[in-house]
Amino acid sequence: MILKTEVQDGIQKALIIASEETLFLKKLKAHLKDMSIEVHISPTLVDNLETYDVCFFVQFTDVLLPSLKNITHTKFVFILFDQDEIAQLYSSFAYEHKLHHIKILNLQTYPEFFERDIETLFWFAFSRT
Repeated sequence: MILKTEVQDGIQKALIIASEETLFLKKLKAHLKDMSIEVHISPTLVDNLETYDVCFFVQFTDVLLPSLKNITHTKFVFILFDQDEIAQLYSSFAYEHKLHHIKILNLQTYPEFFERDIETLFWFAFSRT
């Protein structure tokens, strides 16, 4: 048996959708750039989500999950802060419809923990759990 390793040369693209510039957003953007990921930021939902490798929705819930069902090659990560009800609703929908490319995080944290939270967020967002 021959094992083959493939290396992806293309630059990955990330979209962050956030309605306001926050400290968390700045730190997330910096971490992505440190990982050599091309980062785009938009305050509103864009039409071409499928052109990105990952889309982060930071405190942004103006998107309907059913509209993301068929864009399976893009990871979608919803980052909410202290929004238990919406997080539960989104999580239940993703679980019931087996949408493994959609992750929902409801952070209950403080700014001094953002660095650690972002590292954990990346692990969670890109794991296959």
